[in-house]
Amino acid sequence: MNLAKILSLVVISLPVVAFSLTLEEGAKTILSSSPKVKESVENFNGVKKEYNIAENGYLPTLDLVSSYGHETIKEPGSTKISSTMDETSLVLNQNLFNGFATENAIKQQKSRLEAASYGVTEKADRTLLSFANAYIMLLKHKELLALAQENVKTHEAIYKQIKERSDSGFGRLSETQQAGSRFTLARSNLIAQENNYRDAISTFEKLYGQKVDADELIKPDFTSVIPANFEKINRHLAKLICIPQQNHGQS
Repeated sequence: MNLAKILSLVVISLPVVAFSLTLEEGAKTILSSSPKVKESVENFNGVKKEYNIAENGYLPTLDLVSSYGHETIKEPGSTKISSTMDETSLVLNQNLFNGFATENAIKQQKSRLEAASYGVTEKADRTLLSFANAYIMLLKHKELLALAQENVKTHEAIYKQIKERSDSGFGRLSETQQAGSRFTLARSNLIAQENNYRDAISTFEKLYGQKVDADELIKPDFTSVIPANFEKINRHLAKLICIPQQNHGQS
């Protein structure tokens, strides 16, 4: 399985938006910098090398063997015979049949290679899911913060109007107390939302690895049409990964 296709598959499904840091650009940065993704890619490359070695079992081998040394021979009733040994040989071996060892080794390494490729996909998918979730949550809490700030201004204005009317003798004390309680609650909600917003920024920057300005982020538009049933979903996925439909269940 093509490793580039594995990594690109989880990126092409993301909506593309036009601003200084698009979701696609952020996803590419995450994939290239994530230690877990790098580890899974290195594991895939290592298994691929072992798979290539297993395939080489069908190829002939040419071995050069050379030896050099001093030899002394002594037989009963004779004198010692000393000589210098110098031997060189070139051996060509061709695997004709080894009990299906090469074939089984290739099958084993192929299974490991497929598992490693799925491992890359799984790590990339989890990493991108966390990033996309942090991205969306940051936008969400940014909007909620703006609403909380506007809510405080609204309740503050209402409270001041009611208090002024009450101080002039045209309002009831209960109305002023009720408006004051709502104003206090709005400020408490604002403080809580400010904490949530800071947590969202911290989570996003921890995943992205860089400082960001939330004002630069724009809510992405999801323009893809969601298929109505699982059969259409399977056909859509098969097109994305360029796998013929009839072979999809066998891969």
